[in-house]
Amino acid sequence: MNAGILPSRYAQAIFGYATGCRAEDQVYDDLCRLAGAFARVEALRKLAASPLLPAADKASALLAACGKTEADDSPTARIVRMVAANRRADRMGAIARAYIDLYRHSKGIQPARVTTPRPLADSTARKIEALVARATGCRSVMLQADTDPALIGGFVLRVGDRLLDASVGKQLARMRQNLTD
Repeated sequence: MNAGILPSRYAQAIFGYATGCRAEDQVYDDLCRLAGAFARVEALRKLAASPLLPAADKASALLAACGKTEADDSPTARIVRMVAANRRADRMGAIARAYIDLYRHSKGIQPARVTTPRPLADSTARKIEALVARATGCRSVMLQADTDPALIGGFVLRVGDRLLDASVGKQLARMRQNLTD
């Protein structure tokens, strides 16, 4: 995902700082929580973007969103305070996502999402992970499995910007298109 220049530059600086502190894993976990909160909680996005709130209040809200307290002095807490002090609290969600992408790339982790009409068996999920790892050359695959009964059968697999739609619905749509052409 291309988050833009500002989030990318912040993410690179944060990654360098976290690596220097040997805390890149902890910062990753914290920023995953923060990115999730930014995506789910509109009030947090509005608070971070408000020009009326002081940076310290924004930092407190962002710290709470990633599971930290105001008294915390962890690398993540220092990062969040710095971003808020630089008047970039409204961009913290994008910065967190850029850091997550950078971290996963550095660790050889490939996120993938598979959607099926019914929940996947664990053995099937492991096979899909192995196939994606082999196809992408990554060390590890982080598979998210979703269900969508509208698929009828088959699956839809998204790996990065690639999409493999092997659903029955897609096949029926192709057949319908071929018959009408």
